[in-house]
Amino acid sequence: MSDNIKAFNQLLTRAIGILYNCHPRPTTLGPMDLWNPSPKESDPDFEVKAQEANGTLLWLHRNDIVDGDLQDFGNGKMYAINKALLTAKGYRIANTVDPNENGKTVGQIAVETLAASSLPAVARAVALVARRFTNGT
Repeated sequence: MSDNIKAFNQLLTRAIGILYNCHPRPTTLGPMDLWNPSPKESDPDFEVKAQEANGTLLWLHRNDIVDGDLQDFGNGKMYAINKALLTAKGYRIANTVDPNENGKTVGQIAVETLAASSLPAVARAVALVARRFTNGT
């Protein structure tokens, strides 16, 4: 799997975890919210990470997974979703119970990755969440 797809899957999972964790309260979801830790402008890979996060936000919004006010605050280079919420489609996928994960929902699995420190567990969870959302099931 290419590095950009791995990054997309991780960012997608973090976004779902953040939104599922605060559902139904709207929040602002920006590109730096998706990285942990957030990159600094002085980091050599800042531009790449910002572009990957922005692409993930656009994908979530354009594929009817996240609703809210998509704001362009960088001439097409920086986006945020204000008043972001999972759509009905996004919530349906996130609220699906995964039988292989002790009855946890896909959203709960995404939330657990926000604080997880075990890389193998995070990798498995990221793969599961990304597969569910990219397949729409």
